[in-house]
Amino acid sequence: MSALYGGVFDPSRGEEAYAAIQAPKTRAVKIIDRDESNQPLRFPSGLTYDSASDEILITCPQKNKLTITTSDYFPYIALGSGRGLRSVGKSFTRNGLIYVCIGHGGPDQRAHIAVFDGALLPVEQFYFPDFPDFSPTDLAVSENGRMYVVGAGVPGVLVLDSKGQYLHTLSPREEVQGKTEEALIQAVDIGSDGRLYFVSEGKGRVYVYDAAEDFLFKFGEKGGEPGKLSRPRAIAVDDARRRIFLVDYQRHTVPVFSIDGQYLYELGGLGTSRGWFHYPMDVELDGQGRLLVADAFNHRVQVIEFIGQPRQDPTAAGESLAAEFALEQAPAPRILTIDSIETSLPEGEVGEFLVLVLLSPDREAAEVVAGDLRRKEFPAFIRSVERTRRGTWHQVFTGPYKTPLQAYNTAEQLRTEEGLPAIVKTLGERTEFRLPSQPATPSPGEAMKTGKTETPDSQPQEKMQH
Repeated sequence: MSALYGGVFDPSRGEEAYAAIQAPKTRAVKIIDRDESNQPLRFPSGLTYDSASDEILITCPQKNKLTITTSDYFPYIALGSGRGLRSVGKSFTRNGLIYVCIGHGGPDQRAHIAVFDGALLPVEQFYFPDFPDFSPTDLAVSENGRMYVVGAGVPGVLVLDSKGQYLHTLSPREEVQGKTEEALIQAVDIGSDGRLYFVSEGKGRVYVYDAAEDFLFKFGEKGGEPGKLSRPRAIAVDDARRRIFLVDYQRHTVPVFSIDGQYLYELGGLGTSRGWFHYPMDVELDGQGRLLVADAFNHRVQVIEFIGQPRQDPTAAGESLAAEFALEQAPAPRILTIDSIETSLPEGEVGEFLVLVLLSPDREAAEVVAGDLRRKEFPAFIRSVERTRRGTWHQVFTGPYKTPLQAYNTAEQLRTEEGLPAIVKTLGERTEFRLPSQPATPSPGEAMKTGKTETPDSQPQEKMQH
């Protein structure tokens, strides 16, 4: 068992218990660097996973909008200024609703929490009449609708009921040179058991409360070296792996702690390649257990997969992982993960691989894109799909292709020459494909032929189970 001392973990008590483990092997399986209009992301600063719709929301304050991607990271719609999003902060989803932090926007816009339903229509607005200088930047919502809001102008965490009425303030405190100081809180999260996690950038601390809002313990130490927190700005709690992921903005890393506050390892460091970060701003887990990092100054969101590290039932409280996978962290290999998709092919067509080119609620727009592709000799077709809570959307595909290389080269051509956010899909099981070192882009006609552009290092890898 780990030792607790005075409500905070003391690294001097049981040194072996606090020894960091090696980081598990990871790889960045996807880079999201385009929005729903196929424009570059600019300084993405917030991430939210919506379990109700299995979608990801990306906050882009510079554009005052939330870009929404499908579960396989295809950006297809945005919630923006047309719905009143100005000075937009982070968001949170609960029970089919989207809660968005809105800051002061001049004399005609007071800071508030904006609430939207599954169709992205405004439902409610919650203001802060008791705190006129307060501007929310992050929030979390409990199962019963209680809101925990942090931001500029007020220390601690404001607690609102489900109707937006102010209840009280939770105020983590620290002794500094004999004086008690309230901690400024920058980020919040809620675990699957209702535990509350509050991050203080200034103190380099995480404060943990139970679901009844009683203080449990705190962990973290201010500092600029591995194992310490320089400027932590975000948190994601993974109860299934019993891990806590933070973002250290100043050190360009994602420090990882056990669920009880022991430092384990860190991911990343300053860089522009996959798996490296430049002033990351947020971290989140999606429905596949992958880690998403808002890599702000690289203008992208990285999707990171853990290799060989299982997840558990998050309700198994008190249990730890059966084993740590002490594998070295290595640069991501050039491997493309191809997710499966359910759709029907045009009559008489054969092939396992497709390229998804467009996802739009506008049938006419889909027809225009598909017609343009056909004129350029791409084998394009349209299929409609019901998206959870979003209505009917129309998918534009090219294909089918008999090998992943043909589909990959076509997707690259569509991205570079047509400016389309094309991604490769498979009609079979999710699979992996080792990218060629110098991909050859065939013409649209050649892409349909089998075997013309295959290379020895570009064959499909062993199939992965769902």
